[in-house]
Amino acid sequence: MRPHSECVQGATVGALIADQENRESAEKTDLPSGSSSLRDELRRAEAALRLALAADVCLRCDDDKALAALGFSLTHIANLRSGPRGPRAGYPPYSLRNLRLTVRWLRAALAEPQTEHAV
Repeated sequence: MRPHSECVQGATVGALIADQENRESAEKTDLPSGSSSLRDELRRAEAALRLALAADVCLRCDDDKALAALGFSLTHIANLRSGPRGPRAGYPPYSLRNLRLTVRWLRAALAEPQTEHAV
């Protein structure tokens, strides 16, 4: 398999995730205090997106050791490699797009001023 531009000799899984976190933090603004459940959901969605993007790079680089280091089981790795996408293994584009949209939506929801409802 021919290496992709993301496949760097000696790249570590931690470096892949840190690189993605740096890209995301460049987009972030300070969020006002909001609902803690929304903040928790945003943290989970951001973590899921970082993991999926790092796994996608590992799949393109044919690096099963890195996938295992990310916490993927051999069965999950096999499922990601095989599937309806043919030679393009990994997460389908709609899955990554949905994760990105969820993160954006949660950030926007947290950035909105909280209005109090009169009773």
